[in-house]
Amino acid sequence: MDQIKALDGDFNFEVYMSLSCHNCPDVVQALSLMAILNPKIKTTVIEGGAFQQEVTEREIMAVPMVFLNGKMFGSGRMELEEIVAKLDTGATAKDAAKLSAKDAFDVLIVGGGPAGAAAAVYAARKGIRVGVAAERFGGQVNDTLGIENYISVLETDGPKFAAALEAHTRAYDVDIMNLQRADKLIPCFYSWRHDRGGACQRRHAQGQNRHPVHRRALAQCECAGRSRVQKQGRGVLPALRRPAVQGQRRGRNWRWQLRCGSRH
Repeated sequence: MDQIKALDGDFNFEVYMSLSCHNCPDVVQALSLMAILNPKIKTTVIEGGAFQQEVTEREIMAVPMVFLNGKMFGSGRMELEEIVAKLDTGATAKDAAKLSAKDAFDVLIVGGGPAGAAAAVYAARKGIRVGVAAERFGGQVNDTLGIENYISVLETDGPKFAAALEAHTRAYDVDIMNLQRADKLIPCFYSWRHDRGGACQRRHAQGQNRHPVHRRALAQCECAGRSRVQKQGRGVLPALRRPAVQGQRRGRNWRWQLRCGSRH
């Protein structure tokens, strides 16, 4: 709330929504709250079905669609934190400095969907220091209306399921870093034989800062596909059953190694 009140500038938001859209309420409520807290923020909510000509002229193909001062600002489901982060550039620099000051993780998981949450829980249960970097914890699950194929759960919805994933992950003291997207993964040499060596690094899109990590695992997610991250995995334990992971014969110091580009 303090961050919203401190925003300086004239912000005129226009939100196109539909009464049948399950993602629209969160965006409408977030922008309405911002308008209540800061007199420099104005929010106009437009029901697209009642203004078809306007929707056609602005080429609005899906809702929610948000315009800021007449220009396209964003589409789809957005959390309040995401909207504020796009407006408050000073806060982004401060967050980047905090990330750079963190100690190296034993495992850093890029992606906060179900695969990332599972990898984090399984790794943390082994006493490994784990960090999860994601734009939104829960990933695409947050945008899912109904879930009926998760074993032992008859029926739930996306946001509720994502909240349960986050609560389970945080119960193991996993460091969850939201509103983060990896800009680049920097490979390194790591000595698995002696468990020593240089730390891999992840460069954030926010502030171009780097964060060290001893080992890294990528969780399959839509965000990784949009960024310049080339190699994707499926978390820590599932990865051990895939061809990307090479193992030595038993009796010779059985070790697993994740493939990293052309190196092992």
